[in-house]
Formats: sequence, C-alpha cells, structure tokens
Amino acid sequence: LSAHILHAGDDNRGMEVDSTVYRVRYGNSYGWLNWEADFGSALSARTVASLGRVAQDREGTDFADLPEVRVDDENTTWILALRQDWRYRQSPRMMLKWGFDLRRSTADYDYDRTSFGYIPNFTDPTGPDMWPMHDSVAVDLSRSGYEAGAYVADRIQLTDDLTVEAGLRYDHQSLTGERQVSPRLSAAFSLTPRTTLRGAWGHYQQSHALHELWAADRDTTVYPAQKAEHRIVGLEHRFGNGYALRLEAYQRRLSDPLPEYRRIARNMGTLWEEQLDDRIFVQPERGRAEGLELFLKSPPDRRLVWSGSYALSRVEEEVEGRWVPRPFDQRHAVNLQVAFRPTPDWTIAAGWIYHSPWPYTEVEYHYAETIHGEPVAIHYAGVLNQARMIPYKRVDFRASRRLRLVRNDVLLYLDVFNVLNWENALEFEQYARWTGSGWVPKQELFPQLWIMPSLGARVTF
Repeated sequence: LSAHILHAGDDNRGMEVDSTVYRVRYGNSYGWLNWEADFGSALSARTVASLGRVAQDREGTDFADLPEVRVDDENTTWILALRQDWRYRQSPRMMLKWGFDLRRSTADYDYDRTSFGYIPNFTDPTGPDMWPMHDSVAVDLSRSGYEAGAYVADRIQLTDDLTVEAGLRYDHQSLTGERQVSPRLSAAFSLTPRTTLRGAWGHYQQSHALHELWAADRDTTVYPAQKAEHRIVGLEHRFGNGYALRLEAYQRRLSDPLPEYRRIARNMGTLWEEQLDDRIFVQPERGRAEGLELFLKSPPDRRLVWSGSYALSRVEEEVEGRWVPRPFDQRHAVNLQVAFRPTPDWTIAAGWIYHSPWPYTEVEYHYAETIHGEPVAIHYAGVLNQARMIPYKRVDFRASRRLRLVRNDVLLYLDVFNVLNWENALEFEQYARWTGSGWVPKQELFPQLWIMPSLGARVTF
C-alpha cells in the first residue's frame, strides 16, 4: 500500500510589446492510493484510487491602437477515478488479465470576454468608413459526467517462440450516451534468440474531456469520442556486444475525429484564443498517421553511452474531401543523445534534435474600398497547411553532479537549452500593408527561445 501526491503549476504574468497585459496560471494536482496484492502465487491485483484537479486562470487586456479584448477566464475540473487490474497465471504458458476503470469528472467554466474593433462600411454613404464593433461572450457553465470501462485479455505462449494476446474492451461515456466495444490483438515471435518480431492491432476510443471545451468560441458541446485503429509491426535485435536495434512501422486511422478551433496564423500570443478574426472551425472527416522509426542504442554499462533515432512519418486529415497535413506534421525527425560518465557521480551529456518544417496555412486577401474610398484588405484562410516554416534544430547540454550524503542524495545539474543559439520558428505572422499605391502582403517570422541556461537540484530521501 502506497500513497502519492503530485502538483505542477505555472504562473506567468507580464506585458507584451504592444502593451498587452496578462496573467496566466495553470495547475495540475493529483493524489492517489495504490494497493498491490498477491492472492497466492497465481493471482494478483492492483487497485488505484485517485483524485485530480486541473485548473486554468487567465486574465488580461490586449492592446493595439485601443483596448481590443478584455478577458477573464477561469475553469476548474475535478476528476475522481478508480481502477483495478487483475492477473491470473493459469500456467507457465497462459495468463488471463481483466479489470475495470471508473471516472467521474466535474468541470466549472467562468468565461467572460469583451472585444472592441471596427468593420468596414461598404453600403451606407451616411456612415463612417469603419463602423465601431462591440462583442461580448459570457459562459457560466457547470457540467458533470462519468466514464466506465472494462476489459479482458488472455496471453498464451503457443510455442517456445510465439506468444499471442487477444483482448476485448468495453467503454461508456454518459455525456454523449456512447457505448463502444474495442477488439485488440498482439503477438511476439522470436526469430532467433536475439531477434524478436512483434505486431499489434486494435481499436481505441478517445473521448472529449470536460476540461477541453471550446468556451472562448461559444462552443460548450461535448463531442462524440473519436475512434482510432492502430496497426504496428516491429523488429528488435540485440547484438552480442550489447548494442540494441529496433525498427518499427505504425499506422493509425481515425474516424469521427474531434473538431477543433484553430488560428490561421501560427501565433502564440498570451490571449491567442481571443483573436477571433483569425480563428476557423475545422471538422475533419477522417485522419491518419503513419511512419517508420529506427532506433539504435549502445550498451548501458559503459562510461560513454549514446542513442540515436530517425523517424519518417506523416500526419494528415481529410477536410471537405481533401487530405491536408495536420498542424504539427513533420516528415523527418532525428534525435541523437550522448552521455559521458567520467566518475559514478559525474555525468556530462548533449543532445541534438532536428525535424522537418511544420506546416502553416497561408492567408489570402480580398482587396476592396469602403463606401468613401478607404482601401481595406480582408483576409481569409487559404487551403489548410499547404506552406511550410523553417526546419527545427537544437543542441542541448547538461552537466550533473551527485552528492551522496548520509541519509539522502542530492543531484545538482546545469542545463543549457539551445546551446548553439540556433533560430527556430515560434510564430508566423501574415498581414497586408498599404504603401500608398497598393497593398503588399507581408510575412514575418518570430523565433522561439534562444539560448537558455538553468540550474537545478533534486533531493532523494
């Protein structure tokens, strides 16, 4: 029997270059009891009872030429859960598994937004070029629901080289009234004593969580769960000198994907949900993710250890009958890690990360004149995610020293993020500028964090 607590939170406040003032706080707190029990040599169980809290508190005023948006956004979700897993080893070659999980969630939303702006006047000759526009949204909502699931699976070693596991899972979500049955199958076959071929197939349900409602977009709908079919095949090989190699191919097919509200511009401003002139509603018909991954690592018991991986992948969705990349689709990704331990208490490590450019949606413009001849540019989204940003690349460094004290250990470490100070894209802004003789489209790239060192300590009791 063990008890655990975990809390993580962020508190960010400040002023942006356009005088936007904000305060944003996020917090996650969890507590759980874990009971592991053996009922003889063949039967065992694990029970986990937990209580969690997910909270968000945002407030601020977005300034441009005048106060444009005022926001006060608070939402809190409580999650009470119980899970139990059983295992029964019928024989050395057969093991039966079953269990259930129950989850009750309660979400409270208190969202208030007031926005100011102007819209062009194209029709009324007695009015100004730009009409004042005022809009407000208030969402005061409390919603509760539960999810229940149960599963059973049987793992059988058919031969000395072949192990197969077949299972079935049942899920129910009260808020949408859905019930799903999901079959799953996996197998492992030892081609040689050092080489194993693995495969898996199954259906999985991903429900719409209560803390993920789109309150800022006036949408508090709890959408039906999205359904995914997973297919995986992999080959693992352990070399005689301790090196390990893994090659894996995967495919994920989505039906009934969850709809999303997205910004056209890839802009990470603090009040990004409130940039309503940039937000669009995307409701894909289908989705797919597929790829090939290669992973190689050195023996773990040496003073110099390393690992490397390469992934070739694509993540797409079908929108209005056309397949387009997802916002974080990256065709190539490379990750290299190396660590040197001159003594048991010292470690010096570095890592290199690279991935292909993320996509973004290009803005298109309709140029017009107001009723009195004032030029205006009205922007709208082009085809989703057809353009690409710049590649992402970064080198990180870490040095750590372990102090072994009488009753505990202290780990001191220095981390340097992006040690070579490479530029990576965080925001990509698109706009049109009037030059006096015509409109000129502009694009501006805003970088992510530059080099950032940090010091830390971890105490183990």
